Amino acid sequence: MQEKLAVQALEQWVVGSVRPGAKHAFIEYGVDPEVASDALPKVDVAFVPAGSSIAGDHRMAVEYDGALSAPGDQLFLDGQVVEVQDYVASGFVDVLGPTVVHLSGDDGWAALVEDAEAALQLGVFPEHLLNPSVLLADRFPLLDLAAATRPSRFYCKAGGSTAFGMQGGDLDIADLAECETVSELPAWAAISGVVTERTLDRDQMRFASVGRFVGAVELLRSLKLVPADIDLVGFGMSLVADDRADAVVCGREPFLTRQGGEYLLLNQETRSRHRLSRDTAGLVEIIQSSSSLELAIDRACRTLAASSESVAQGLLQVQQSLKVSVAVPGQPVGAIK
Repeated sequence: MQEKLAVQALEQWVVGSVRPGAKHAFIEYGVDPEVASDALPKVDVAFVPAGSSIAGDHRMAVEYDGALSAPGDQLFLDGQVVEVQDYVASGFVDVLGPTVVHLSGDDGWAALVEDAEAALQLGVFPEHLLNPSVLLADRFPLLDLAAATRPSRFYCKAGGSTAFGMQGGDLDIADLAECETVSELPAWAAISGVVTERTLDRDQMRFASVGRFVGAVELLRSLKLVPADIDLVGFGMSLVADDRADAVVCGREPFLTRQGGEYLLLNQETRSRHRLSRDTAGLVEIIQSSSSLELAIDRACRTLAASSESVAQGLLQVQQSLKVSVAVPGQPVGAIK
């Protein structure tokens, strides 16, 4: 595979942005070459140990040296060195090249939750996560941990098990050859190999905050901006001062921004941009920070001093035309298996 494509494929595997329908596999040193070779036709891209007989003639096999499973690991791929850092420590380490930030355990998850809540309340973001050389492992699943997803990334371990991506738990399959039989799982399963289910169950009401934070980080990275350059509504600032916001939408929802007196609604999923008036921007914020349409209508009525009928029609028009949604309360982890 060409060097540029190999690096892109690795990034997709790390963050979880594999295209729909495709499957990527990372085969660890020590995996039985015969078993791995037989399974290779089942995947679109395979990262295989350099010098092994696994690759065969698979056109999308990428050879690597090193490891990519835990903090301290280094992966050597087409002349590049990718380092894995622990989430807790990553903010205290200089970024010298491509770096993968790994949750590592419950402590890493707790630090991520803390950073998310600080961003939402104060508008502050960890500088190192905005660095273009830094990749947050499993960024895509983190955007909406309560959503259902079909695993498309497989980590084949030397011990014989196959895990859901870089940080997920072991899948109920004999080996990679059975990857097509894996059914849908909740997105949080992509981090359940390093964060305990007990912790995820306890913090399920924080899933949306984490997703919103991760989405905001990616938005700032894509715009090549820092928080001082732009206001992100819902992150340390609000257009509607009614103190009745009771929810946070997931990280896949559009983001409302203010820059130089201009209000824009930016959708990372569709890459769409909408310029809004101040009043419409306020309605978008009300919708996205309410746990029900009924609450959003009541808040808008009080804010605009208008009848509930006219406000309801206006909110529905905003929802439909701008593709924004009210927030959905979290569910216990045990309820979404």
